[in-house]
Amino acid sequence: MQLTMADIMNLDILEAATIRTAVNCLPARIVEWISITEAPVENFVRKNELVLTTGIGCENDMVLFEEFVHDVINSGASALAIATGRFIFDIPHTLLEFAEASNFPLIELPWELRFADISHEVMNELTRKQQMDLNESKQIQEQLLGLILDGQDLADVATFVSKKINQPIVITDKHTSIRGVYPKSSQITKLWEELSSEKVIPLNNDNESSFSQDPLQMKMQVESYKGQNLIQLPIIKGYNRIQGYLYVLPRSSLQSVDHLLDRYVNSVLEHAVTTSALWFFRENVIEETELRLRNDFVKRLALEPIEVWERVIERGELLGYKMDVPYVCIIGDLDHIESYYKKSQNNKSSFAEWFQSVLHYIDEELIHSAQSMQKQIMITHKHDEVIIFLETDSDSSSESVNNFLDLLDRRLTNLLPELGILWGIGRYHDPPYLFQKSYREAKLSINIGKKKDLLSPRIHFNDTAFERAILSLMNSEDMIDVVSSTIVPILQYDENRETDLIKTFNVFYDNQCNVSKTARALNLHRQSLLYRLRKIEALTGLSLVNSDHLFLLTLSLKVWSIGLANEIKQ
Repeated sequence: MQLTMADIMNLDILEAATIRTAVNCLPARIVEWISITEAPVENFVRKNELVLTTGIGCENDMVLFEEFVHDVINSGASALAIATGRFIFDIPHTLLEFAEASNFPLIELPWELRFADISHEVMNELTRKQQMDLNESKQIQEQLLGLILDGQDLADVATFVSKKINQPIVITDKHTSIRGVYPKSSQITKLWEELSSEKVIPLNNDNESSFSQDPLQMKMQVESYKGQNLIQLPIIKGYNRIQGYLYVLPRSSLQSVDHLLDRYVNSVLEHAVTTSALWFFRENVIEETELRLRNDFVKRLALEPIEVWERVIERGELLGYKMDVPYVCIIGDLDHIESYYKKSQNNKSSFAEWFQSVLHYIDEELIHSAQSMQKQIMITHKHDEVIIFLETDSDSSSESVNNFLDLLDRRLTNLLPELGILWGIGRYHDPPYLFQKSYREAKLSINIGKKKDLLSPRIHFNDTAFERAILSLMNSEDMIDVVSSTIVPILQYDENRETDLIKTFNVFYDNQCNVSKTARALNLHRQSLLYRLRKIEALTGLSLVNSDHLFLLTLSLKVWSIGLANEIKQ
């Protein structure tokens, strides 16, 4: 509740005062200060200040007095009260006309009226009003907090605030999706659709309010769209992270923003922003708790054996998962994510923060893709891996997975171009072994895929039979010794001499051991190729015309080609 000139003129001490101009404007003239000022004004008068003067600096100089009054009016003062009878006897008619035209109150005071008494009464009234404002502000704060504590949502907050300040209110999340609005109308809905589609909101044109030093108003941004003013206030969490926005839609485009945002309205909006931030914080805590429980549940499905299937079904349903449908495991490997981060040009956040935002984007696209196909999906993360359980058709799981990844890749290409995710896909299994077995297969597919030069970034477990056969052979110590004695000499020779005998043999084998075809494929002279082949025989002690020796060398190179060289004893 603000003090106005109308309130001040009703004080008993000013009963003998005479209002000379702008009588009808008194209720609109806000008073926040009172001062005693003489010429010159310079910068000593503040906005919304009631100025008292004797005119001592303008004695017998009406030109100087008129200049003084003009300066007071231009300073934004609330009114000017002039003590007449000593230095100023009559207020010039031209000055009265100018003040009237400026809607500026000029008040004539009897010389006998002491300025100290006037200042005392006005300050008492200001203090009383401020105490009333403080009490009302505290009451508004308690009422808004009560809404949150009672489990109400932002629609209730918007309704409360709108009724308090008599202006339409819209509260949105950080993506400007409406979370609360009052009054509800098709006009506001249509306006918001236009503002969103044309990307007018959120306002980010740096036209922050400069009409006030108030901390709240300094965060505001003001814009006009098709005759509708928009006042945007950010709803901020710690570290200046924006959670959402509060918008005021003034009913009148003629009302200035600084006039609309008086002390009372500022107080209401400040409490509304704080309350909205608390609501978002509560929702974030709930969402993070649910997300943590879901991640833990899905991770356990992948990594731990299921003891009681019925308990898994019960817990999954509590978390919103449908457990009575077939699932296959898909693992997305983000092993190169850090190098991708370093190549990105506009990363202002740390890698950890950026990586979390990337995971969030990927999760959103995973969910969107699954919803588009009307499939259930469960997601969790483990280090640089995204672990997915996707609903599939048990008899055509590969086709379902490929369709899903096709859709996902198209969306991720726009969002994160050249990210290069490697996908490993398991098979469907019957419960209760469904999840752990499928995860292990997807994990093995990823490990095999990392060791090979792939033409496709997708590795289905069904397509890894050859590699799995080799892996099973490598469980034998004798087999490791045989492969080691065969392949290590070639690897060491290539490293020391900077040659490529491995490639030479692979091309030779691919061309059915035909020397002429191999020489043409490698663009080598026939004698040079024969020299290389003899060197391979010398290093390995194997003959390339002996089918058993040829098989052993081929097997050893296949073991090396899928990246199992670290298993070889060197």
